[in-house]
Parts: sequence; C-alpha cells; structure tokens
Amino acid sequence: MALADEVQLFESLFHSRVTYLHFNRSPNTSLSVISLSTISLLFALGQPQAVVSPKLTVVAGADDSVETIQSLKEQSSWVLSVVRKASSTPEDLSALLKANALIEKAKIAATQLQAAETIQLIESLGARLAPYTYLQSAVALLAEGLRIKGRAHLYLDEPALAKEAFVSASFLEPAFSPDELVWPPKARLSYADSVASSRNVSSGSLTVQLKPAFCDLWVDGQLQGRGSSTLPNIQPGEHFLGAACVGHQPLGVRVITQPGGKLSQGFLYLKKVPDQTSSDWVSQAMHSPRGSWVYSELIHLLQTDFLLATSKRRPSEWVLVNAKGEILGEPFPKSRPPEELIDFIHLHLHTDWSSVPPPQVLPWYQQWQAWALTGVVVAIGIGVGTYHIAQNNREDRVRLVVGR
Repeated sequence: MALADEVQLFESLFHSRVTYLHFNRSPNTSLSVISLSTISLLFALGQPQAVVSPKLTVVAGADDSVETIQSLKEQSSWVLSVVRKASSTPEDLSALLKANALIEKAKIAATQLQAAETIQLIESLGARLAPYTYLQSAVALLAEGLRIKGRAHLYLDEPALAKEAFVSASFLEPAFSPDELVWPPKARLSYADSVASSRNVSSGSLTVQLKPAFCDLWVDGQLQGRGSSTLPNIQPGEHFLGAACVGHQPLGVRVITQPGGKLSQGFLYLKKVPDQTSSDWVSQAMHSPRGSWVYSELIHLLQTDFLLATSKRRPSEWVLVNAKGEILGEPFPKSRPPEELIDFIHLHLHTDWSSVPPPQVLPWYQQWQAWALTGVVVAIGIGVGTYHIAQNNREDRVRLVVGR
C-alpha cells in the first residue's frame, strides 16, 4: 500500500480525530509508524460481535415427511439437529402392571384374613409406586393399598398403625369416603376419626432438597414445582415425595412431618439412567404423562435452544417449544407445506431469540482491548523514537499531531 493511500485510510477511520498530518521524504520510517498506529487503533475501535444462530432440534417420527426435514436442514437461520424416537416400553407402565398384580394379591390375602401377609404386600406396593406418584393411576392404587393396610392393622388390634395408614391414604385422596357396603362399621368409624383428628392438628413445614434442579417435585400426587423447595402448611403424618425428569431414574420417598410448625426435611437426588441416548430421552418425553413441561427437561438434556416435536395431544401437528418449555404460538398442522412451517419457525424464533448473547466476562489479560491499548502505546513509542532519529536529517522528518 502506498504511503498516500495509508494516510487516506487513516483519515477515513478516525475522521475528525486526525487534525494534522505532515510528512516530507521519509517513506520507510513514516510507513512503519502509520502502519503500526493504524493496526493498533483498528483493534481499539472494537471488533464486531459474532452472530450466534439458535440451535433447533427436530424430534422426528417414522411418519414425518422427509421433504420437511430436508427443507429445515437447508435453512441457514438456525443450527439444525434431528433426533428420532426410540421404540421402547415406558418404565412407569411396567411399574403399574406389577403394582396391579401386588394389590390383587393383597386383596386375596385380606379376604383370607391373612393380615400379616396383606401388610407385607402393601409395603412392597408402596415401595414400587412411590417414584410414580405423578401418575394419577399410581396415586389411586397407593391410596387403595394404604386403606387395605389400615384395615389389616385393625384386625391385628393395632389402632395406632391403622391410623397412620388411613391418614396417609387421605393425603393421597382427600375426598374419599368409605363405602358402607364394603367397609365394616368399626373400620368406617376408625377411618373417619383418624382423618378428622389429623386435620385438627396444627401444620408444619417441609424442606425438600432436589437434584437436578430441573426435575419436578411431587407431594402426595400433587405437583409442587421444580427443584429444591420449602413447603408450608403440610399436615402432620406420612407423606409421599416423588421426583421425576427425563433421562433420570424417578425417585420416591416417605417423609413423616411433625405438627406445631416444626420443619421436616426430605432429600431426593436422582441418578441418570446409564447408557441412554438422545433417542431414548425423546422417547421418554413423548410417552410421559407429565404434560408439556417435560419439553424443557428434554431441551436441557439435548443442549438445544428450541424443540420442534409432535404434539402430544394431536400427532398430526407440530409444536415449537423454547428453552423454558413454553409452546410458541399454536400447534402447526403437518399437512401444510414445508415453506409455511419454515415461515412459522422464523416468526417465533425472531421474537423469542436474541442473536447476540450477553458478552462473556473475561479477566483483563484475556481481553483484546487491553492488548490493543498496549499496541497503541508501543506504536506511539516507536513514533517518538523515529521522530528524534529523524532530527539528524531535517529533510526526512515526520511530524504527527493527533487531536481536534
């Protein structure tokens, strides 16, 4: 680049910041000073932030159009990945089938007045169903089993243990009322007295430590939120805590809370299911009865920003989900052309995504501004040195004035 061209570039970069620049006949020394200054100040002006495209993951089924998937891959507005569902039987369905078999055995044992065996079978039932209290069918089976257990304790003349079982069952199904055609008078009275006495006692609090933090927390079949939490107004007695999230083993424990405002604690640390792939996670999420909030768990595991998946309610429609698990817009019919689906995604990604993420805070020695400033200081030093050397030859003198 000629010296005059460098001067023109220098002036165009800094506009009115360069007030006066004069040179005579020193192309070598002037070129080095201006080149170093120009490069250093270019860095000082700043670097453009990189535009980050959102990650979009498509959950594809065997019936989904290949043309649609290919059209989505050709778009440059997002980074696309495709995950296909694995064919597997949901774990909670298998647990329910085994629980049904246990409760049938318990009913037979109760009919034969085998109270000890009945209680043992219901204990096994509780251990099996505790991790699945997010299922209403599991809650109903567990409550029924606890009532059978309570009647077995009454038969063994153990009223205190019968009361514990009846109260715990009432937490799971508060509206239950014993059928006089099925329950003996003594059992009906014991159940009513147990429930009434538990509701007349002052409540306590329950603190639950739950990991991972994006997992759902359930107490007696009722969703309480996500992650660790402190729950006030918990009636004293035995409660069932459950936690579940995609890719992890569901977990359930029993916690006995105390009356009089006392604080009780429960701990739920879920373990990842080993050797699972993204296809397994997708299959769990799509089969899960826990509703649309499982999408956010799936997004977390897949490390994506948006999810395009088949609607759980209508398999003929797509749903677009953001990282919070929120469904964006209305479900999109799969029968519509791929071009319309692309426009639909563009619309919602534009409003829900910022293409420039917050800058990462780095230590000073990793920031380019610090090194750019160092370059400016070095360039000025070279310029000053060159200026003094040039005094020995008045014809090869450089004079540089920067200011307004």
